[in-house]
This record gives sequence, C-alpha cells and structure tokens, in this order.
Amino acid sequence: MSLKYAIAGTKRQEAQEKLQRVTSLMEEYLEPLARPLDAYVDKRLVRTFFQLIRTIIEARNQSTGLMVSELGSTMLSGRQATAGEKRIHRLLTSEKWSEELIRIFQWNQAQERYEELKREGEEILVVWDGSEIEKPESQKAEDLCAVRSSKAARRKKSRKGIFNQPGGKPIIVQGYEWTACVVVGEKGKPSLAMMDFWSRRGPDAQTTKEEEEKNVSESSEGVGKKCIARV
Repeated sequence: MSLKYAIAGTKRQEAQEKLQRVTSLMEEYLEPLARPLDAYVDKRLVRTFFQLIRTIIEARNQSTGLMVSELGSTMLSGRQATAGEKRIHRLLTSEKWSEELIRIFQWNQAQERYEELKREGEEILVVWDGSEIEKPESQKAEDLCAVRSSKAARRKKSRKGIFNQPGGKPIIVQGYEWTACVVVGEKGKPSLAMMDFWSRRGPDAQTTKEEEEKNVSESSEGVGKKCIARV
C-alpha cells in the first residue's frame, strides 16, 4: 500500500473516532431531553431529532450549514437528500411538541449546575451575551428587524495590501436579535440556561429593555438570586 493512502486512511479513522466521541457526548447531554420528547412524539421523530443535532455539529459550510437542503443531504447522503429534507420537515412541523420542551430542558440543566456549584461553595456567575442573526438577503422571513452587521464591519477592516477608511456609519441589514444566558463557576463547563431570538417588529415585537427585564426575572427565579450577573 502506498504511504499516502495509509496516511489518508489513518486520518479518516481518527476523524471517525472523534465523531463517535462527539456523538457519545451529545447523546449523554441530551438524554434528559430524550425522555419527555419520547412521550410526545413518534420514536422515528426522536431519532430524526438526534440525527439533526449531530448533522448541525458536522455542518461543513458555516454559511449554508443550517439550510434544510444542506442538512438533509448531510444527514443521510447526497442521493437521499430529499428524504432527509422530508424527515426534518416532519420533525419541525409536528404539532405534538414545541420549543417549550427545549427551554425547560435548558433551565433544568442550568439549575442542576447551579446546585452543584452551590454545594461546592464556588462563586456562581450568570453570564449574558447578545448578538444578531443577520438575514441580509431575506425578503420573505417574518418579523425581520434592522440590526447592525458585524460581518460587514469585519470585512471593512484594513488588512495587509488593503486599506479602508476607518470609522463611518454602521451598515444596517435585516435580521433578528439574539440573547443567551450561561451559568458558570470558577472551573468546569458552562451550562446554557436560556437562548432567545427576538425582533423589534411584528406582533410579538419587543424592546431591548423589555427583553432584558424578562430574562433577568426568569434567571433570578430559575437559577437563584445569589448569582453574580456578568454581561
């Protein structure tokens, strides 16, 4: 056997082993969610749910990684891309479950982490983060609002051989606001408590102040009032 083929085979084997480890960790983490999900929907949809999460982690191309056609192709194979898309569609449109199950799962995980850190006597932090989901080309998505484009700002930076005039007005595109809350101690892994996508437009429009007040209230009730908030 040629040396280059042996090296290629070794890399494939290493990649497969890493994938198996990631899959094992993912299943271990999501196992508490699998039980209530199993009670609401068909087992085939539960299997599709786990396959979809793994596929998102494996996404080859960041810019198109969450497109249903791309996910369907990666989840099964190129020849079965249409079947993969149908599976994802059946899962996402099923009326037997909702995002509330995932929100409850996130809060339960964060509460367990909070209690664990409290028993260990560690300082507990609730870290807030926020960003934007940019949809610059979208015209039909519902409730899009105006957001600052961080991608455009990064691309405008001067680099070797390229000069752009610094400063200027920010570039505004369509998109959604994104807010998340993480519970973490001095050591160990962080635990995601909540993640919200919201907009300043549409029937469910919110302001930044309203979103912050709602999330602070939920955080204090869900993971304790003795936490230290960091933004």
